[in-house]
Amino acid sequence: MRLLHLVNVRWFNATAWYALNLAWIQKLKGHDVVVASIKNSPVIKKARQLGIETLECDFNSNNPIKLYKAIYSYAGTVKRFNPHIVNCHRGEFFFVPAMRRIFNKTPIVIRFRGDIRAPKKGRINKILHKKGSDYIITSGAFIKEYYIRYLNISLDKITTIYGGVDTSKFKRDIYKRKLERLKLGYEDNNYAIAIVGRFDPIKGHKFLIEAIKDLYYLHNKKKVRLIIAGVDSVLKKESIEKLVNENRIADITTFIPFRIDIESVYNAADLLVVPSLGSEAICRVAMEAMACKTPVIGSNTGVIPEILPVNNIFKKSNSKDIVNKIIAHSEKVKIFPINELYKKYMYVVEKLLN
Repeated sequence: MRLLHLVNVRWFNATAWYALNLAWIQKLKGHDVVVASIKNSPVIKKARQLGIETLECDFNSNNPIKLYKAIYSYAGTVKRFNPHIVNCHRGEFFFVPAMRRIFNKTPIVIRFRGDIRAPKKGRINKILHKKGSDYIITSGAFIKEYYIRYLNISLDKITTIYGGVDTSKFKRDIYKRKLERLKLGYEDNNYAIAIVGRFDPIKGHKFLIEAIKDLYYLHNKKKVRLIIAGVDSVLKKESIEKLVNENRIADITTFIPFRIDIESVYNAADLLVVPSLGSEAICRVAMEAMACKTPVIGSNTGVIPEILPVNNIFKKSNSKDIVNKIIAHSEKVKIFPINELYKKYMYVVEKLLN
């Protein structure tokens, strides 16, 4: 089967991760796959590393000339590649394959949605989704409910398929756990709590840091340790370091920069915390950590309550609730293997083709 993925995002976010994991497993299963994205974007670079054919264009440009060139390049690729399915992972260029579907009838269009925001309610958007896409796949049930409520999408045209993790890489590894904890200087009885994500207020570092302070000083949990793995974004590392110092936990906190083997960090941790205040339409880090058999607690935002045990959900922006969940939470983990993502996607495709 020939599959075209439109992944027009500027950075390698969770949407890109979801899309490229799906494209990669499809290629491994023997399908012909093309990934289209913005020129010189991390998506293009990652797709090429995976051996996937790419198309680079200014898909998100507001410049009429650049947009025309993008439409022209897309049309040329569709003519040459002749995909059975066009998978649209973002909304900015979705109107092009949707309009072609309405007027030219081919190829089949699947609209993916992995965005925390509700879809726009306008009449044009409703037409594009109802007549210009054959099916809608959301990364969370709460997003599916948005489509049903705001765009009146029928239940037989929409489903939720959660992200998929490469379980050949993300898995429990005792050797990696011991090695990473040795590097960190941990003793066997140290309880390591990790947060993994870009430095951004929406990721809720502030509230986890406050919770660790309370654990250490008020609850006398002197063996607790904090791992902060992340990269500069809206906030710089210095801002997070300042929070750590203000809360007097610098001696028990370790910062880890971006690294390819992030699975080693998940394995070293006894618990991953996702204290986000928003975002998390996909929650990649929770899925990766659980694949490593590391328990996860998270805030009541986005897809988090859908993928974690109910006893592991805390109120966002509430450090005291985080403390309670760290002290008492379920050790159960749910695995989201990439093969399940593939199987559920192919089930939708077979329905459409039949």
